[in-house]
Amino acid sequence: MISRNKLFALILLLLWGVLQQCTVTNDDIIQKQLFDLNWKFSLGNHSAAKENGFNDINWRSIDLPHDWSTDSALIDSLKKAEIAEKNTETGWYRKNFEIPENWIGKKIVIEFEGINGQHEIFINGIPAKNSENGKQHTKVNLTPHLNPKGNNLIAIRINVTKESDLTWKAETGIYRHVWLVIKDNGRNP
Repeated sequence: MISRNKLFALILLLLWGVLQQCTVTNDDIIQKQLFDLNWKFSLGNHSAAKENGFNDINWRSIDLPHDWSTDSALIDSLKKAEIAEKNTETGWYRKNFEIPENWIGKKIVIEFEGINGQHEIFINGIPAKNSENGKQHTKVNLTPHLNPKGNNLIAIRINVTKESDLTWKAETGIYRHVWLVIKDNGRNP
């Protein structure tokens, strides 16, 4: 029979060996920046909204998080426009941005803490992610689609189903924070 001290030493050695195999990293994150400010939003099926040249000047300027199920200005405008009878609604979010010179050659990932509804994410008009699920935490590697020395556009199309005439499911749209995560190149998002 193994003595108590030997058993304790054996457990410590096993634990030390297991811990040596575990590496806790931050995926070489260089910077994590909040990306919530200065978005544009519009309700409706604007099929060309994914394109850089699309005119969104009449869209609402918003900051995220944005839950269009509780957006009283949007609900009032729907009542006036009498389009509340549709069972499915499409909303678009757009944001133009430039990347700093010191990010060139780095991996740039956008991280959505929560998007509710079936959604497509476009970077400079190119599809980057498609999801058929609702409420999700989503990460997308922007790097292959970015213009490193000029304007970039991220556009998100979200489809949701209403529960009744004017009631959407709770937390509709981009209902949590959005982050840009800058990493050393070569890591997965």
